[in-house]
Amino acid sequence: MVLGPGQRFVDPDYIKQRKMKYCPIFLAFLLTCGLDSKTTLAEEKKDLGTQFAENPPMQVISKTPPAPPAIEETFEIREGFTVIDTTVERLRGCLQLLCVGDATLENVTVLEAGDFSYDLSAGDKGKVVIKNCRGDIAYNPLFNLTRGAVPRDAFYEVTILSPAEEIQPTARTSLGTICGDNCTFILRDGTTRPLPTDVNHLNCGGKKGLQKSTLTNYTTARLILNERVRNCMVKSVGSVEDHGRQNTIIRIEPETTAD
Repeated sequence: MVLGPGQRFVDPDYIKQRKMKYCPIFLAFLLTCGLDSKTTLAEEKKDLGTQFAENPPMQVISKTPPAPPAIEETFEIREGFTVIDTTVERLRGCLQLLCVGDATLENVTVLEAGDFSYDLSAGDKGKVVIKNCRGDIAYNPLFNLTRGAVPRDAFYEVTILSPAEEIQPTARTSLGTICGDNCTFILRDGTTRPLPTDVNHLNCGGKKGLQKSTLTNYTTARLILNERVRNCMVKSVGSVEDHGRQNTIIRIEPETTAD
């Protein structure tokens, strides 16, 4: 065989061998693609909710929700509460309750409150008694008695503690705000080191006023009596700023162990 310029010889037997070699592979590829396509289509139809034998229909139990069972009112409703011998630490609002009924706290300690430590009032619906309790002023005010009804005939006895040494005061740190009508407040000094001057103060009166009440302050905290403080007896170791009316201010000495 004579080949001209640019021509090449191809053996016919070689072409037959390549066809015999790759035709089964190509056929297997087509079959696989077909099976995969059928499987994918079936799954898509199943996902779309198409009814198949392997995808049985959902049974409708009820078209409307059943009525809830009747609740037997056999529980007892009590007004007020008592908390004794308890330590509350690092909660946002530690003892923050607007009560209906009497509320009694005895030997309770609040440390590093995330919000107000003592925020209890019951107005004329109960009496609040906080006796022999403690709290520090690490980050937030110790008292806030302005949210609920004005406390009436209530008793608050709290010992002020020093916060942990590594704690830095915040812009909200202070003894907080008190108000009330015919209430008794006693602040005792349980600090182990002096509190910073800019946080060591108690605001008296708030927006609801403080009247006909007795406040005894055995700490060095500065008491600020606003214009809504009237007819109160104030005894204090720390200084007193009196912006109210008809209040009696008496300077006292710190408590001793014998006291």
